[in-house]
Amino acid sequence: MNEEGERLDTNNSSYHYAGLTTDIKNGSSKSFSIITDGEKITEIAVFNLDGTYYAISNSCAHKGGPLSKGFFEGDIVTCPWHGWKYSVKTGKSPHQGGDSVNSYPVKIIKDKIYVNSIPSNVGKKIFQPHKAYLKLKESVDDYLVHKSSDGILPVDDKKIRILGISTTNANDKIAPRQSTSEDALDFALEYAKKNLKAETVVIKLRELEFNHCEGYYSKNANACIFPCSISERDSEDQMIQIYEKVILWADIVLIATPIRWG
Repeated sequence: MNEEGERLDTNNSSYHYAGLTTDIKNGSSKSFSIITDGEKITEIAVFNLDGTYYAISNSCAHKGGPLSKGFFEGDIVTCPWHGWKYSVKTGKSPHQGGDSVNSYPVKIIKDKIYVNSIPSNVGKKIFQPHKAYLKLKESVDDYLVHKSSDGILPVDDKKIRILGISTTNANDKIAPRQSTSEDALDFALEYAKKNLKAETVVIKLRELEFNHCEGYYSKNANACIFPCSISERDSEDQMIQIYEKVILWADIVLIATPIRWG
């Protein structure tokens, strides 16, 4: 290794055939698998940047998205799953605090692409979600492990917890008006509180700020994670409050929604 921790290789035997240069047009990329010592190495993404070929790991450091299918502009590739960016030259993130992936030396011999299995730059995990997201994820993981390990969850004498979610978007400040769906929800929760001795909480979606779903599931089933990666990167996203109450707190969830035009 050199002073920056980069691995150096002077042995051509570590280069492995990946494919033909004609397989990759300028400004595009393709993934290849290289084999060493009979073991499959992580897929490599090879990029053609103005006739020069670069190789990095095909697996995004975030959730494993295929970088060879990402948006490629300049020397930066954007993961098609969640938008993480990497330099195809070094595998490093273009912004401070971002993760990096392995990058690999490339040789071109008679239109054939050879990739060194020893990375020139070793990827590093740097990004850490904000504390509220980490706390939620740990709690959810712990809950799911406990639930899967027990055939039947133990029942204690705690009060039933009922969460009410009001979805009406009535503007309370500019044009306040009565919401019949919210009235119905309040009535149900008050009944449960008085007659069933239940604990109740109301969440009014119109009072929260959260980003809309970006449809990661449509890209790949593995791209849609829980808790959502939108909440992971945005500490101001208040969907975390809904996740925490729905998954970890509530025994029963009541959702009240307006009916428009009958």
